[in-house]
Amino acid sequence: VNGEFKSCDAVIVSQDTLTAADELFDPPLNEKWVKKMKAYHPSRSCMFFACGADINLSSYPENMIIPVDDTLELGGEKFTEIRLNNYSSNNYYCKKGTAALTSVLSGTSYDYWKTAKDRGTYRELKNQHVEKILNHIYKYIPELKGHIEVTDFATPLTYERYCSSWKGSWMSTWEKGKPSFSHPVKSKKIKGLYFEGQRTKMPGGLPITLSSARKAAQTLCRDFKHTWLEEN
Repeated sequence: VNGEFKSCDAVIVSQDTLTAADELFDPPLNEKWVKKMKAYHPSRSCMFFACGADINLSSYPENMIIPVDDTLELGGEKFTEIRLNNYSSNNYYCKKGTAALTSVLSGTSYDYWKTAKDRGTYRELKNQHVEKILNHIYKYIPELKGHIEVTDFATPLTYERYCSSWKGSWMSTWEKGKPSFSHPVKSKKIKGLYFEGQRTKMPGGLPITLSSARKAAQTLCRDFKHTWLEEN
């Protein structure tokens, strides 16, 4: 930790389990359950669009589905609609008389953006994607044009950079016809090593993270013969 070695009896790793297995250990953690997790771990990532404008759009619904006349290609994937959130009526998110718009574009575009980053076209492509999305929004909200003050566009690489999430994914997905899965919360080879997080159990997300953290703490208490106490 900051160049200092700290000795301890046990560690609960809260980093993304797949990322931690590869990057936190030298050599990488190579256990049977880690191999299984890597072999079959369908995940969901997204691109995220946001913009702020100096115009009141409270006459529009808070949630809109904007159809795309032709197929819209973003991040190497094709979309037929843009699901738009409009926060103009919510002064917690934007000042009165202004607008904040966001859209989550779910998919698996990590490889597309990773290639762009390696080629040096990442930022240019992000700007192009913002323009593409805005041009489709203008068709249904024409008064928005000329009033954009700020835009932002996140890719799976953004989530990877800020959160160390595996390939920028924010949860696992349960594929149709496929079984559920749950991975161990402790290492089989390293004593006192435990894991928690949305990777350890289907289908991922915040509730699973909380549940797995509780399980990891309970398992640690059992292994070290400590009493688990519930607080009211």
